Amino acid sequence: MKTLSSQERPEIKRPADPASPLPQVSSQQLLGESGILLIQHQGQQYQLRITKTGKLILTK
Repeated sequence: MKTLSSQERPEIKRPADPASPLPQVSSQQLLGESGILLIQHQGQQYQLRITKTGKLILTK
């Protein structure tokens, strides 16, 4: 699995509205040119990808 260097990590933006404290990151930054991101969670590997229709899908 590829580990992102500090230069490759997506920039996480905090919303300007303080009532919405959740960080935001663009899917393009997150998934890169491949359109696929592997995620390690509790010892399991998941795949987040963009479908042909432009939707996001998370699979185990």
